[in-house]
Amino acid sequence: MALGTLDSGTVSLTLDTPVDLESTTTAGVYVAVYNLTNLALGDIIRLYVTTKVLTGDTEEIVFEGVYANSMGASPIVQSPPIVSMHSLSMMAEQTDGTGRDVPWALICIAEF
Repeated sequence: MALGTLDSGTVSLTLDTPVDLESTTTAGVYVAVYNLTNLALGDIIRLYVTTKVLTGDTEEIVFEGVYANSMGASPIVQSPPIVSMHSLSMMAEQTDGTGRDVPWALICIAEF
């Protein structure tokens, strides 16, 4: 696969409940994209991506950020390109505020 969307959607977050938005076991280079337009004052969202180094490893966090509604901040968050040989999971968790809808996409830059 060349550049393209592996999967996308909108998730309705519930406080303190991590959500696995998309997972893949296909080796490739990926970018996780989140749209935080719907955040309101007091909302805090943790976004992260996990992967593993060796086939038998447990997935660990490779990208993580905590975001709050902030005047003037871009509502679009993109992970850096992540090389994953064995598995990758795109996650979201709202830790404060009122549960919000978050549009997301997992973009595949290249598959091996």
